[in-house]
Amino acid sequence: MRGFPCHSTGTVNGAGQYGFVISAIDGAISGGDDTFRIRIREKATNTLIYDNGAGYDTADPVTPLDGGNVKIHK
Repeated sequence: MRGFPCHSTGTVNGAGQYGFVISAIDGAISGGDDTFRIRIREKATNTLIYDNGAGYDTADPVTPLDGGNVKIHK
């Protein structure tokens, strides 16, 4: 996967244990649009709850931002 992944955990309304990965691509570096992807899994069972991208876990982010921008500093 290209881009910068950020892994963390959290709850929904104070309940459950969820893991999420947000990954982004800076279009200024890649020569295209700024894009992002978020995947949320239930930690106990590793069940995928949400994924705004299609395909396998390591697929590049493809959802363009509606506003703002991604800046990745080297």
